[in-house]
Amino acid sequence: MDCWDRGDIFAAVNGRLEKRFVVQEAEFVLKLGLLCSNPVAAARLSMISYLDGFASLPDDLRSIIKAREFPGESNDELITERDNTIPPLTITASFVSHGR
Repeated sequence: MDCWDRGDIFAAVNGRLEKRFVVQEAEFVLKLGLLCSNPVAAARLSMISYLDGFASLPDDLRSIIKAREFPGESNDELITERDNTIPPLTITASFVSHGR
């Protein structure tokens, strides 16, 4: 988000690409990533819904990404039924003690 705020969203593109990318596609992917990782659950949508063509990026994307609260939603309403079906995370001792 910092790069976008500075007017240089492409500074967030991996340098190993060495400018070999389609500008519009890179911009779309960066903005989609910001939207799908929004800290406000009600503002987050599934990345696959965009990639499958069921949704498009909203016009007011920047304000949605920067929002810390979603109008009309309480914290209790932000947890959806879908969220309840995600299995719990299990961390093994070897991962914790040895890293990746």
